[in-house]
Amino acid sequence: MNIVVRRVSDKDCSEIHEWRNDMVTRQMSLNSEIINYENHKAWFYDMLRSNTHVGLVGEINSKKIGIVHFKEQNEQVFVSINLNPSFRGVGLSSELLAKSLKCI
Repeated sequence: MNIVVRRVSDKDCSEIHEWRNDMVTRQMSLNSEIINYENHKAWFYDMLRSNTHVGLVGEINSKKIGIVHFKEQNEQVFVSINLNPSFRGVGLSSELLAKSLKCI
């Protein structure tokens, strides 16, 4: 499958919020609590304005498959991958990460 990677946009906020609150996503996250939409929106728009926090959305045939975001902090870069729950279990994470790294 050919994954296309692009920068996140404000149109992605709601869907990424849904993915973030998915039960499996929460189990795999450092923070397993449900995130309310207002807190998510604040985080999301901070990322859009940031020079040190970049979010990329992967798509296949214009369907969003996941997000990878890179956050620079104290001379380190933290990476987070969250797949759209509909696309889990089919081996897309590594290709999404590889394409995101090339984009960065």
